[in-house]
Amino acid sequence: MTSNIPGPKPWPILGNTLSFSYVQNLEELLALFLSLPKKYFNSDKILKIWMGPKLIIALGNPKHIATVLSCKQALDKDPVYDYIGIVGNRGVFFQNGAKWQELRKPLIKSLNKNRIESYLDIFHEKSFLLCKQWSKFAGNGEYVNLRHQITNYSIDTIAGESPKLNKFIINHILEFMTLKLEN
Repeated sequence: MTSNIPGPKPWPILGNTLSFSYVQNLEELLALFLSLPKKYFNSDKILKIWMGPKLIIALGNPKHIATVLSCKQALDKDPVYDYIGIVGNRGVFFQNGAKWQELRKPLIKSLNKNRIESYLDIFHEKSFLLCKQWSKFAGNGEYVNLRHQITNYSIDTIAGESPKLNKFIINHILEFMTLKLEN
């Protein structure tokens, strides 16, 4: 069924886990994962790896991703998403079941290509202001926690997009940002 999907050659039972045996930290793990598409993505931008008996398929084509994200059978995420949350993001796309179903439709409406393109001026303006603010810290050797500034940037950008922007979406984005800040 997956024989025509490109990816590293797996070993019986172990899959591709031996490829990860030299990884010593999260940076190396990320570098390894980022190297896989460069080696194995075909014109469909799809690849597979086996983590023991668990098949993982990575998608790089927005049409394929949209198909999976809008599929009712994909509402319940695999338990591997619990580990992804430990390593990094627990945002909207990592929500499970009913929560994901509740968020999916308003997000799809708000994040379509035409709508995002219509807000490019706002993104540009807010990004310019953020970079200007960050330039004060450049080269001084001081540690700066950017988390709150990025959160404020995100809120300003969302609020600046449209006074008609669905309050439901803003509340959920703020909820996830708050969860992320607390972690």
